[in-house]
Amino acid sequence: MTGVVGARDLARRLEDGSVLVVDCRSEQEYDAGHLPGAVHLPVGSWPYYDTTPGSLARFAADVTDRLRAAGVDRDRPVVCYESTAGYYAAFAAWTLSYLGVAETAILDGGLTGWLRESLPVTGDVDPPVPSGFDARVDPRALATADDVAARLYDPGVTIVDVRSRKERTGVLRRSARTGWIPGSIHIPWYESLSVHQFEPVDVLRAHFAAHGLTADGEVVTYCQAGWRAAHTLVALRRAGFVRVRTYLGSWSEWGNRADLPVETA
Repeated sequence: MTGVVGARDLARRLEDGSVLVVDCRSEQEYDAGHLPGAVHLPVGSWPYYDTTPGSLARFAADVTDRLRAAGVDRDRPVVCYESTAGYYAAFAAWTLSYLGVAETAILDGGLTGWLRESLPVTGDVDPPVPSGFDARVDPRALATADDVAARLYDPGVTIVDVRSRKERTGVLRRSARTGWIPGSIHIPWYESLSVHQFEPVDVLRAHFAAHGLTADGEVVTYCQAGWRAAHTLVALRRAGFVRVRTYLGSWSEWGNRADLPVETA
């Protein structure tokens, strides 16, 4: 399960070496200074695939190779971070969880929060020791286009569109079609943040409750390509939601498939 960890808590865990820290920023940012012992795993270079079985298999195989090279093990906790509590780190943590890493989290506040606590950074790079990472996909973490299409009118499932208002209304077009998945509600991903870190748990619970979400229901999040959707999934988990999945294909897939229904303003 993917969670959130504070800078001080992570610093204590780094002392005993029980956790692997993954830096999801660019190579230039990583080289300029990173958390001690952090390995570099830039999420921005990860491939995007649709959610057909063949594409998901290729996605899992490609990322698995990257995780092996970075020294990731399924049984060792992993904390992902970037400059703030952003969606690159969230997507990395979600993907690792989807591929079977038992415990994943993102650093609340990212490097900004770490430095705010006067914690150390380094430019030293210790080459990672490759692992024998063996992916074990958790289907409970991911929703496919078929999953979403089959549950469009299911009262037990809420589909949450976390894109910007301009994307949802079509002012900003990023796929062949504009609009949104029928019946989905709109909760922009950034509303879960306060400055550079997540809102407190009680604030998040009230925020999602105001949109009609209850922790006993099932939620599917989507955006354009899954990154921001993963961020909202982390926020929902932080607020106590257990049955949450990310639609990896998101609008990049749904908005480009003429066979899938859309709603527009």
